[in-house]
Amino acid sequence: MIEDEALPTIEAAIRFKSKPRTMTDCLGETFDYVTVPNTLKKSHLNLPALRKARKLGAYANSDFIASIMLGKACSIATRYYHSKGEDYIYRLDRLPETVTVDASGFLASVSIAVIDSLRA
Repeated sequence: MIEDEALPTIEAAIRFKSKPRTMTDCLGETFDYVTVPNTLKKSHLNLPALRKARKLGAYANSDFIASIMLGKACSIATRYYHSKGEDYIYRLDRLPETVTVDASGFLASVSIAVIDSLRA
């Protein structure tokens, strides 16, 4: 009998650039953050890795994949309400495990890893 082994995983990354900004909340705490864009394009996605993904592979060539990945990016972000609506932000001092931010330049490079198991 074959033992069940954990399937290898790939990282289907979302990459975009955002301007790092500073905010002071109602408690007087100041922090830096980057904003998740309102729309993603296929150029923001790692499509070859998505095509191999078990759950997302069927959607990799469709027009829905950008919206699906935007939903995944927003699901781990913090919702921020302001006078013009709402934004999803990543606080640079409280980043989720799957988000990396390189804020060394004028625009911060944000990379979000979405873990999905490979096809068997």
